[in-house]
Amino acid sequence: ANEVLKWNETALKAVVAGGQNPVQVTRTLAMVHAAVHDALHAILDCLGETIWAAQRGGTPPDSAAYLECICRK
Repeated sequence: ANEVLKWNETALKAVVAGGQNPVQVTRTLAMVHAAVHDALHAILDCLGETIWAAQRGGTPPDSAAYLECICRK
């Protein structure tokens, strides 16, 4: 959750520095939050796949497969 707050702070600094009007700020923040949501969803989806595969195979989670899954998304 702290990373999401950092993204929010960074986006707010960028819109202030860019001198955006309120409508532009709203649009920019909406796009940032949509991207953060998509990234978090991909990370959690890959984590679920990795844990499921490990449980199914009776093996430890494969970190390389997890990272590969994230890169594919």
